[in-house]
This record gives sequence, C-alpha cells and structure tokens, in this order.
Amino acid sequence: MNDGPFVTTAQEDISDGVFLKEVTVYKVRDGMIVKEVATRRYMKDGDYHDTSSTTPLKEVKQDA
Repeated sequence: MNDGPFVTTAQEDISDGVFLKEVTVYKVRDGMIVKEVATRRYMKDGDYHDTSSTTPLKEVKQDA
C-alpha cells in the first residue's frame, strides 16, 4: 500500500514555495452534515498562522 498524498503533504512545511495549506473534511455530526476547514498560512519569516472553521451544511436523518 502506498502512503498517498496526505502523508507527504502533512510533512511538508514552507518548502517549494508553499504559502497556504488547507485540509477540508465533510462529516455527519449531531444530525448535521458539517464542513470543517483547517488552514495554515505561512509567513515570509518562516512562522505560520493556523485557523479553523466549521460550517453546518444540511440536517440529515439518521436511522435508529
């Protein structure tokens, strides 16, 4: 089995001109489909700033 793109992407930092990294996950939580986004913005001095957001998209019925 290959490692896939997430292993190398997760380990990359500011190499090769990377200035922004985003990971988006869609999942069902508490009867809602939600979109979760984690963002890392790299600064020129090598530091970075992380943010995250959660957006409810649609209510779903779950079978009992």
